[in-house]
Amino acid sequence: MRPLAETDRKSMTPSWRAALAALPREERERFAAEADALHASGSRQARVKAIEAWLALEADLDPSSARDAPRASSLLLGVPPGYADLRAFALRCEREGTVEVRRAATIHLGRAAADAGDLPGAEARFRSVLAAVRGGGGLLEFFACSSLASLFLRQGREYESLILSRRLVSMAGAPPLDEPTRVRYALLCLAESLERLGEWTLLREAMGALDRSLAGVPPGQERTVRIFALLAEARAALAEGDPGAAERALDAAGAAVRGGTSVASEERALAALRGRAAMARARWEEGADHLERALAVRAPSRAGVLSVLAHLVRCRARLGGPAAALRAAGALLEVLEEEGTRAHGSGDVLAAVSLALEDLGTEAADSAERAGLLRAGAGAALLRVLEIDRCVRELPEIAAAEPGDERLLREHRARFWRSHDELLGRVRTLIAEEHRAGRLPLARLRRGDGPLRACAWCVRLLAPDGEWIPVAHLLPRGLDFPVTHGICPRCAG
Repeated sequence: MRPLAETDRKSMTPSWRAALAALPREERERFAAEADALHASGSRQARVKAIEAWLALEADLDPSSARDAPRASSLLLGVPPGYADLRAFALRCEREGTVEVRRAATIHLGRAAADAGDLPGAEARFRSVLAAVRGGGGLLEFFACSSLASLFLRQGREYESLILSRRLVSMAGAPPLDEPTRVRYALLCLAESLERLGEWTLLREAMGALDRSLAGVPPGQERTVRIFALLAEARAALAEGDPGAAERALDAAGAAVRGGTSVASEERALAALRGRAAMARARWEEGADHLERALAVRAPSRAGVLSVLAHLVRCRARLGGPAAALRAAGALLEVLEEEGTRAHGSGDVLAAVSLALEDLGTEAADSAERAGLLRAGAGAALLRVLEIDRCVRELPEIAAAEPGDERLLREHRARFWRSHDELLGRVRTLIAEEHRAGRLPLARLRRGDGPLRACAWCVRLLAPDGEWIPVAHLLPRGLDFPVTHGICPRCAG
């Protein structure tokens, strides 16, 4: 086989890896040493080649040895679960590896859990690593932070992702992590968070920084970054009512997807956005075809599926009337009931339900589909409020948000409360039902026979243990305890 440095990256296929793994032991060791030198060179392309070699030689790696531990860590952090199945290797590393290898394995297994639909399990793994390495500014902290930010984006938890993305941008631009690829990844997370929050001016600033980081990079490189930038441009154009600009961006993204190794998640996002662009021009049949194509994409994760199903409700309503819209809503509800917030995230569920409810007319007011969507959305809305508060309390990165970012959160929440009266009414009903059934621990908020104390500014409720819980604004009237007002330390300070 040719030396690694002379091997074309595109030729590093599964058959190439199998041939490398079949070489005599002495030859495999020579390739491993060559991979070490390539990885230390600082070039991203060289690092990718090194990781491909270690992937081929995975059976030779001893995660407890000083020689192989850096190789194992780089392999676990550099190979996403959808690219190759390293679960058995990661589990072995988590049991037998050095401390650094065990943490890298935990991050890899967290990514695998997310792809398998266990988003809470993935979050627990990422947070455990971040808690152990926080403040060190090293590669493991960057990967733990970036994994959490990506997971929050997938769940529709854009505020948490925004704050972590700002942390990533800061980390990626300082030694020892000051590497252009990491800076671009951090900017990608930041841009997507701003897009989800509807902050188009700030989004364009972030995209401008991303474009500047690509100056001088050959057109064939950083393909993923370029495709993301085009997809973000298309989404922004659709939000601002310019389907023509969206279609031009999507054509360019399509050419980039066809010009390289196809990634299923990119194909799904591209087809979904083509469907939305067609819908923006009232081309409903074309829109439905693109959305159905997006659903047919076989990807490691289910990310984006709920949004596609919700947009199909609108298409079907325009093409076939209330009955067709109800059938499409039923398909969305079936996925929600089977997979739920654990596989999709509270924000993702909430956004999909809200979108679908807009297109179920008065004819569907008493339908089982509408009732089911309201129930799913109400549960997601309540969970979403609690998630934000938990992250603010438990993740120092979130608690240290800049005043400008806290303003973005307040404005985003205000827009939501104004536009989702019906859904929030269902949240209040849900709280009352869960409380009466004894499943919602609001009783622990009682302070003897006295009233509940709510902060008049942020409407958190004060629990006897001193914790302020952000659900007072969702409490329905008629529960068996009164509410009085005060001010929490956070608002007082």
